[in-house]
Amino acid sequence: MGLEETIKNRYSFSLAETYKWITCINQGMNKTLPDAELRTMLFCMLRNSKAISFDLHEVALFRARYLENPESPFTKASELMAPPKEVVSKYGRCNQPNQSVFYGANNIPTMFAEMRAQKGDHFQYFEFKGLKNTYIRAGFVGLIDHYRRYNSIPPLFGEQSKDLEEKIKVIQAQLSKEEWSKMLLVDAFLADWFRKRIPSSDNLDYNVTAAFTNYHFEQPVEALVYPSVAHLGGWNLAIKPEISLEKFTVMSGGIFRLDEDLGYGLYNASAIKSVDTISSSGIEWHS
Repeated sequence: MGLEETIKNRYSFSLAETYKWITCINQGMNKTLPDAELRTMLFCMLRNSKAISFDLHEVALFRARYLENPESPFTKASELMAPPKEVVSKYGRCNQPNQSVFYGANNIPTMFAEMRAQKGDHFQYFEFKGLKNTYIRAGFVGLIDHYRRYNSIPPLFGEQSKDLEEKIKVIQAQLSKEEWSKMLLVDAFLADWFRKRIPSSDNLDYNVTAAFTNYHFEQPVEALVYPSVAHLGGWNLAIKPEISLEKFTVMSGGIFRLDEDLGYGLYNASAIKSVDTISSSGIEWHS
């Protein structure tokens, strides 16, 4: 049975069908599929799986932009936020062309690694955190895969780790053996694609993770956490741009100069300027 017939006649792939289509995607089939069809395929894989979400409110995240000249930093906070969709011409890890997504990293080394920072580079950054008394519903790519491999929840979650561990155990108990195996397979498959290095000359391979993010954002979910490609053990975050504006606040900011890149995610950097205040009129710096 071909893909179109399978999608037309079934709303959920079996474990065997899921494995077959994952193998096809891993062999390059994704390059031939329209975004809508790829999204539908992922829907059929995920059908009957149980969603696991958590509150992103207490998780700090970092976002930076490269500075050509540290004496001429960006003057408006909006310049470090998600770009307007009109300037987004290519696929990204979590976005399709003409789609704006706010990207961040869970710590500074991951931020440097994702920026492909080199010795002597300057970066202007913000540290963000969720506003008090807000709930930011986030999903997590690779959470179940991480728990399966290491029997632990990533430290990113703090006090929520215990609750997430219990959620995984409850879901496993609720699902049949085949549905649980399919959920493990799909999460491992997606985590692998989110960790996949995509050459800039062939960014069409981003269509798998971008299609999943689009599917994910159509659910009552506002953000997605996924494993970093560049920094082993680091995590990145993709957030709906309107949520980044409505539910996050800037905790700190400044300019870093990268003094040394030792490899393996080890960096030495100097903070050469720090933000004093941020207002509608612009960014003020400590003297």
